[in-house]
Amino acid sequence: MIICLSIKSTGLPTSRDALRSYTEIAEDSYMLYSIPLFSKSLKERERNYSKIYPVDWGLAQHTSPVWDGYLSRALETMVFIELKRRGYIVNYYLTRSDRKEIDFVVSKHGKVIALIQVSMDISNRKTFDREIAPLLTAAKYLKSAKIYILQMGGSEIIEKEGIQIEIAPVWKWLLNREHF
Repeated sequence: MIICLSIKSTGLPTSRDALRSYTEIAEDSYMLYSIPLFSKSLKERERNYSKIYPVDWGLAQHTSPVWDGYLSRALETMVFIELKRRGYIVNYYLTRSDRKEIDFVVSKHGKVIALIQVSMDISNRKTFDREIAPLLTAAKYLKSAKIYILQMGGSEIIEKEGIQIEIAPVWKWLLNREHF
């Protein structure tokens, strides 16, 4: 929606269909990836937005009219590119009750194998709670084996509501050959 408004502000007419077409062209030319909502319902996947990730973060940062200066988007993009490079199927998820987002639902051979949240720093209690709450909800619903919060800081394993969550530094996770 932000992209659509940005295009309209230049005086060019646009619509959702046109925006979808532009996105498909950019995907076909390997400029970006889009990931759909994780759902068994095709109607629900079509109704919800797709998250967009650039192939080249530097180019995206330089040309983006919505760049807000936060490196958390770059960090999330880095994790996404690594997941794609490793051959996983990647989606995002919205909890049903309060529509909170899980950054990545990672699947292989039709089975959910991990849920991942990416955050610069979860040392602030508010940030920690914001990242944990949707993970717990989705973990119960999707029955995922591995639950991660990837951040710039340290590592630990915590257990909440009977669910084990691995908090790991992004650099360490990236260097691990066997993520899951």
